Amino acid sequence: MLSRRSRLYAFAIIALNLVMLSLLVACASKQGKDDPDESTSIDPILVDDNKPVGGYYDYLGGIDYDSSIIAMVYEPLEGEDEPGIQYRRVTDLEGLLSSGQTDVMIYFYTHMSSDVQGVTAGVEDLAQGLNGQLLVISVDAMQEQPLTEQYQLQALPEFVIVKDGEVEGLFEGYKYDYWTMDDVSAWIESYGYTIDYDLL
Repeated sequence: MLSRRSRLYAFAIIALNLVMLSLLVACASKQGKDDPDESTSIDPILVDDNKPVGGYYDYLGGIDYDSSIIAMVYEPLEGEDEPGIQYRRVTDLEGLLSSGQTDVMIYFYTHMSSDVQGVTAGVEDLAQGLNGQLLVISVDAMQEQPLTEQYQLQALPEFVIVKDGEVEGLFEGYKYDYWTMDDVSAWIESYGYTIDYDLL
């Protein structure tokens, strides 16, 4: 059994370690706030529906996971320090495509596809890695038949790059015996876009 003096000495050591630990945590926290390069917080300008203002956001609505036309936007997530993919309802697709605000990749899908979740997860990664270069829009082809006819799609899923309202490229997945998201990535990069894999 420890003597009273030994117990007091052990208690003092533990207390000193706790004080030093809290000072280190406080210093690290203060450094992140004072140094903009060290801070991970993002403070966009928001309007009432928690939507950033301007640019292509003028053609987008609020967060919506049920709309048939959705933009996959890389932005701050509520309650998170890091940004991620948010789904925002597209309120004016034709206006967005013709505005020249950003290049767009349209991802046409159908829930009838057996691998729709896997492909959509890969498309979300692309949306994140292409942030600032291509805005990724997902379109439910079954609910948006006029759009599938407009782009003369042969099969689903399908990808279309649109620049200044004009079709820049069509993936034409039906021409492949089998394709992966790596093939889609290579196709996108063939149009001069660079995927930032560090964001994934």
